[in-house]
Amino acid sequence: MVMRWILIGLILVVIAVSGCVYVSEKEITCINSGGDVATGLCCLATEDFPNTCLIGPCGCSPDNSHEVKICDCGEGKCFDGNECIAVVSNFLECEEDGYPVMESYPRQCETPYGRTFTEGEEACIAPEGESMTMFEAMQIAIESECGDNLTQPYLKYSICNADTGTWLIDLDIEKGGLNPVCVVDIATGNATIKWSTGLI
Repeated sequence: MVMRWILIGLILVVIAVSGCVYVSEKEITCINSGGDVATGLCCLATEDFPNTCLIGPCGCSPDNSHEVKICDCGEGKCFDGNECIAVVSNFLECEEDGYPVMESYPRQCETPYGRTFTEGEEACIAPEGESMTMFEAMQIAIESECGDNLTQPYLKYSICNADTGTWLIDLDIEKGGLNPVCVVDIATGNATIKWSTGLI
């Protein structure tokens, strides 16, 4: 952080001495939020320091792009036009970052840069290539012998096991010190209760 302030100070000194270098407020904002000023190809209508959290501004073909200044926030982050923020890629990350959650069914979470994620939309892919979203697995579980015993909120307590091609969903029952798991088979679409040491 100290190095960044030194860099900003040097930039301002150069401006004051030479009078020929212009540093925009966006450049300073980028550096202050942990990013580095770089260049990249973005759509012809896009100006310097676009919102890189969205695909649109820099998603054009090379023939329809030009070079602009961008804020490189590093791996796992993007520049929302004002600062570097963590990239959100699913509903759980969106909820954990404190973004607003709409109480629809299934619930939806909206980021400040316009992306909306639906709870349970993440797909689990089995070894043979079959896939099933968390929401689809939950619907199967609700209609099976697991139904009345699912831990709520339902979608929060489920894990994809791609190695076995199953969704594992926690159940709110105990028997002889064992905690059960609802196992939803992605290939067959069947759900059964498996008694084990538990999922969560």
